[in-house]
Amino acid sequence: MNFHADWFPASLLWAAAVLWLALLAATAKPALCAVRSSPQSAVLAAAAAGFAWLLRIDIQAGHMAGMDYHFLGLNLVCLMVGAPAAFWIGSAWALLYALLQPEHAMLAALPLNVLAVVLPACVLSVGVRRWGERALPKHLFIYIFIFGFVAAVLGMLLAGTLVTLSLLWAGVFPAAVLRESVYPVFFLISWGEGFLNGIFTAVFVSLLPQVLKTFDDARYLGGGPQIWK
Repeated sequence: MNFHADWFPASLLWAAAVLWLALLAATAKPALCAVRSSPQSAVLAAAAAGFAWLLRIDIQAGHMAGMDYHFLGLNLVCLMVGAPAAFWIGSAWALLYALLQPEHAMLAALPLNVLAVVLPACVLSVGVRRWGERALPKHLFIYIFIFGFVAAVLGMLLAGTLVTLSLLWAGVFPAAVLRESVYPVFFLISWGEGFLNGIFTAVFVSLLPQVLKTFDDARYLGGGPQIWK
């Protein structure tokens, strides 16, 4: 899921870098406010994203050599500190990973990678939550299952789709390989992504609801025990 610089033309990499920096600038103030308002949430969110990114599969042989897959954890981070801070946290982990690679082979492609993976996961998390708050009942189950699990699954699928389309456009792998071997892995790990985000959402709701910026006791617990009926 991490792009190599030699897979894409320099013009595209430069354009992605400009857009990425613009998005970082646009989200800097709300991200900083989120961190200042709840440092505990920010630390836990960064740790959660780091843990997810460490759960990875590297492919070194066959048609898919050079591909790797990892969980994102960004949906949970969005629930904890909001999308702007989540975008910064995801960008920071992607930058750290790129800096640790031999000869920094992925560094130039980092902005494009963030735009294809981190940004869509954050945007979809916000979109699902805003839709759910308008259209769905104010139930704790909705928060955990829809906002925690389903949004994470859809975020991974969207990121996988954009990554696959980017690789197809660049001609990095044959279309048959992308269709039959690359994208199906995203589909499979999306369920792991959903479980990972959903279970930690449930844990935090139960034990540390104060670290979830988007969780409102009055909204999701005001109905009392009838929620489970």
